[in-house]
Amino acid sequence: MKASESNSRYTGKVRECTNYSVRGIKNLLKDEDVKSRHACSQGELDVQKHLQSELQNFCDEVYAESFTAKINTNKISNLFAFIFMFLSAAAIILSNFISEAILFASVGFSILAFASMLGLFNKFAKSKKSLNVIAKRKSLGVATHKVVFCANTDAPFKRRIYKSTENAFTTLTFIGIFLHLDYDVFLLGSTYYNLFDLNHMPVMTVVSYFLIGFSLFPLICIFAVNTGSAIPGVADNLSGSFACVGAMRYLSEFDLRLDNTDVFVVLTGAKNANFAGAKAYVDAHANEDKKCDTLFVCVDTIKGIETLSIKSGTSKGTKLVFEASENTKHTPIKSEAKYLKGDASVFSKSGINCATITTLGAVAPEFYGTKHDNLDNLDTKSTEATINILLESAYLVDAKSK
Repeated sequence: MKASESNSRYTGKVRECTNYSVRGIKNLLKDEDVKSRHACSQGELDVQKHLQSELQNFCDEVYAESFTAKINTNKISNLFAFIFMFLSAAAIILSNFISEAILFASVGFSILAFASMLGLFNKFAKSKKSLNVIAKRKSLGVATHKVVFCANTDAPFKRRIYKSTENAFTTLTFIGIFLHLDYDVFLLGSTYYNLFDLNHMPVMTVVSYFLIGFSLFPLICIFAVNTGSAIPGVADNLSGSFACVGAMRYLSEFDLRLDNTDVFVVLTGAKNANFAGAKAYVDAHANEDKKCDTLFVCVDTIKGIETLSIKSGTSKGTKLVFEASENTKHTPIKSEAKYLKGDASVFSKSGINCATITTLGAVAPEFYGTKHDNLDNLDTKSTEATINILLESAYLVDAKSK
């Protein structure tokens, strides 16, 4: 059976659930804390408590799991990279006046800078608590399958520089580290084998001063993101969270249960802190999710029915969600949003079938990740389409379970 066949009032009830979701977002954003619900903030907690309270009306079991997230790892990586790159450059400059042996220290500092960018010192990042909200609606019979509607509750951090600019500076940081190492190896090799008279090569002195400039790039990146504040995040991802709750509301309104499939809602916290919530969920539940046939249908950024799409997760999960969408009046395309790194990336790596409903295309919309992701981005049509696909995905999995 299709979801659209579950009740003669299906279309009207889904629209009603959509309107509840849209009004819920408007009411929630009257709270100033919610307007800045960055990872592990009071605003995020307020959203989680509100949605948990909503889900208790529709589900058999609702609970929250606490976990710890490190919210400023990017700052720590760049801070240590800046320190070690600066020390490396200082050692190179001193070698011009004292001894080439100091270049060995420069090599060591450059290696430490590289390790910093790979996250070696992230353990020094600040740790804060957040929650995953988990709700379950039981099947009629023995559950052999599991469908999870999933979205995150935090909003992206406010940025001081564009993400593309930060990525460019990060690339230049790595280039700078390797230039430091190349310079050190060249001079040490030249000294050991007496290839050049370095005292008569002033150009190398000029180069040594030039290299210190590369330490500015990680310094700038330290301040790229304001981890103490966030954008409103209406499309990304309040709309996704409320769509998941709206789908569960529909099932509850008509007291519908699937035959052999439990339906879950998982609202992850701290996605913007390196997917901490999704990782905590996998650590706690991956084994049980692999014991039965599980599908995660993630929702990430909903605004614009004309760009409704499915971003690939696992091949099986993506195929199921596309097949389910054929039972709706919507025809989502395959998402080309390579820049979208959602919770599904964590689930797919752990071997859990998944796919993501989104409206992001190959090029990010102007509002994405900015303060313009506000109430103007509330989109009833794409929210309704998302609820339809979520429900049809659950009914399709249940139909295939028989």
